[in-house]
Formats: sequence, C-alpha cells, structure tokens
Amino acid sequence: MMNTRKPFSNAVISTLIGSALGIMICSVLLTVFSAIFVKIGFVPLDIAPASAMIISGTGAFFAGYLSAKLYKSHGMMIGAISGLLFFASVLIGSLMFGKIDSPTSACIKCLVFVVCASIGGIVRVNKKVKIKKSLR
Repeated sequence: MMNTRKPFSNAVISTLIGSALGIMICSVLLTVFSAIFVKIGFVPLDIAPASAMIISGTGAFFAGYLSAKLYKSHGMMIGAISGLLFFASVLIGSLMFGKIDSPTSACIKCLVFVVCASIGGIVRVNKKVKIKKSLR
C-alpha cells in the first residue's frame, strides 16, 4: 500500500508562500484605501480602524486561500496556520513601529485572522476544478 501523505515540508512551504502573498495583498489594499481616504478628505476616525480590520481580514482570507491552493488539501488546517503566520507578522510589524495593542484587541485580531484564513482554505479546497476539454 502506498503512502499518500504529503511531506511536512510541503505544508510549511505552502503556508509561508500563502501568508507572504496574503500580506502583500493586504498591503496593496491598505495603500489603495488610504489613498482613497486621503482623496476624500474628511473621514471619521471611527471608520479607519474598522476598515483596516476588514482589509486585514481580506488579506488573511487570501493567505488561507493561496496556501490551500498550493497544498491542495487540508484547507482548514493550512488556512488556520497561515492565519496565525499572518497575525504574527502583523503583530511583529506593529511592535516594530511602536504600536502596542491591548491584549483584548490582539486576541480579537488573532481570532479574526485565523477564522478568515480558515474560511479561505476551506473555500479553495472545496472549489470545483474545471476540466478543460481538448479539441481533437
């Protein structure tokens, strides 16, 4: 009987690549939305943290989606791990620039990122693959 388990290194590589791409997508989206907010002029202060959380959740979703796309199975687990990596990078980045969140806020961000990335992984693994018909 053949061993059909994928090596651990494939899981690590796919989560690292997926998380890095999710962070890049998040950075691009944050840049675009900050430019839009500057262009608008007046933006209430209550909208900025909420929109940043929504955009970061979208980036975590894509991190989980892309990680699961690379690994091709175990979407929820791979998504959750990439969500944790996404959170760790956001936490390290905020600490580097001196912005310290409260523990409650950090736990909420961690939960949001892990859930969004897990959903992204589940969506990708359950996506139907289109089979191209060759014209002969």
